[in-house]
Amino acid sequence: MESLAAPQDTHQWLVPIAPELLVSVQSGEAPIIEAITPQLAAWVGEPVEALLGQPLHEVFETTLPVLAAVVERVFTTGESVRDYRLTFTDHQGKPHTAMLQASQRPGKLGRWGALVGLRLHELPSRHERGPRLPRDLPGLIGHSAALRNTIHKIEIYGPTDAPVVITGESGTGKELAARALHTVSQRNRQSFVAVNCAALSEELLESELFGHERGAFTSAVRSHRGRFERAHEGTLFLDEIGELPLRLQAKLLRVLEEGIIERVGGDREVNVDVRLISATNVSLERAVQEREFRLDLYHRLDVLRINMPPLRERLDDIPLLVEHFLAQLNEKYQRHVRGLTHDAIALLQQYTWPGNIRELRNVLERVHVETLGDVIGRKAFMEWVEERSRFYPGSWDLQARETARAERPALIPPYSGAVQPAAPLLHAGAGEVIDVVPQRLDPTAPSSPVTEHLDVTPEPPREITRESLEHAFRQAAGNITQAAKLLGVHKATLYRRMKTLGITREDLEIQQSQAIVLPSPGQESSIR
Repeated sequence: MESLAAPQDTHQWLVPIAPELLVSVQSGEAPIIEAITPQLAAWVGEPVEALLGQPLHEVFETTLPVLAAVVERVFTTGESVRDYRLTFTDHQGKPHTAMLQASQRPGKLGRWGALVGLRLHELPSRHERGPRLPRDLPGLIGHSAALRNTIHKIEIYGPTDAPVVITGESGTGKELAARALHTVSQRNRQSFVAVNCAALSEELLESELFGHERGAFTSAVRSHRGRFERAHEGTLFLDEIGELPLRLQAKLLRVLEEGIIERVGGDREVNVDVRLISATNVSLERAVQEREFRLDLYHRLDVLRINMPPLRERLDDIPLLVEHFLAQLNEKYQRHVRGLTHDAIALLQQYTWPGNIRELRNVLERVHVETLGDVIGRKAFMEWVEERSRFYPGSWDLQARETARAERPALIPPYSGAVQPAAPLLHAGAGEVIDVVPQRLDPTAPSSPVTEHLDVTPEPPREITRESLEHAFRQAAGNITQAAKLLGVHKATLYRRMKTLGITREDLEIQQSQAIVLPSPGQESSIR
């Protein structure tokens, strides 16, 4: 839909979105149409000129009567309306579905009490939806039920502008899902911009996201447009959103609420219109509980959610993925490997793939390089099998793997450490009152059939002592991330505790090496 050409330049800063409809509102009076696009005017069957200055409720009384109520709400409360789905029929009887956004800027302009901008983003009908997902995207190839469910969600969520959180293990193709969402969206003619929140320092990430002005810091020799500005009217993908520093989370929240950014070192507000997609391979709910992630930002981001299935849940897709990757490798290395033998495929389907599709592609490239013939057999994978068995015991035993997963807590309630608000009550008749919000489960109460197998109340985190920290570090073989998992805390929380205790990573490594080298008392006496 075409953007509105506002009748006055002052409208540009009064409306944070590009509206299809601009109305003026005064207390006690009906909203008046000040500007409208030709397509929206065509829905009511009138030319633009005939609608200017007309009361909003009279123009849309039969087509979209809900618009008057939306404008009244925005004017009265000052709150924006975002992604409100509407289904209506135009003056010719043709059905339409659209997503409505409406917002107001504070202040007055001339005789108007306020201006309210409305944007109706029409959604395509089922048979008019955008292009199907390309078949040449690694990770989105296959016919398994798990992948079909993911693709179905992408097709539903793509045409909307609502934020999406993509979850899943490392290597499952979260960025590919984000690109697919952009492909089937109405923004696919504009830019798709991606940034990894864990790959940059806090200062550099702030500059990359929001831009900076010349002289903002020592190396800022010229102005720089940030990723938000470059993704204007397109899609911005924030990978590893759980690693975003708290200070930048507050700035991101403002962008989502107001559609405005300020460059580092600048004082000018810049309007941006982006569809935000974020991805994480850690639990945002746990991060909120540990106060590593803002609760208000979590609710802003987690409107729609897509979970990328791990490869162990898509074993039937392995033959198609192998075919796809071999075609890429043949082109890369100028060879003609025709495929894998049946027993080689069967071998790959016995593995649980902790590294998911990325690991599959890597092992295929390895055997592609090592094999001289045009068919790859089971024997070509034997060295890799031996390495994996040593590095990741149990990887080849699917039943043992699933048993181990089943023994872990199946449910982590969001914000279990947060204060629970009092539940609103609803009268059920005959004096009976029922709760409409469930209370936190009492661990001492008898278990119900549904919850008796779930550990729904996690244990409170125990205090991390120097001894427990050193022990976890030794158990994790010097891997600080694994040590944090053993202690049941986030890696950032562990680093803060180390700072409190006055322990550095070097101290832990020295302690670990001493624990390995020093002989036991019995050994010491025997040496003497």
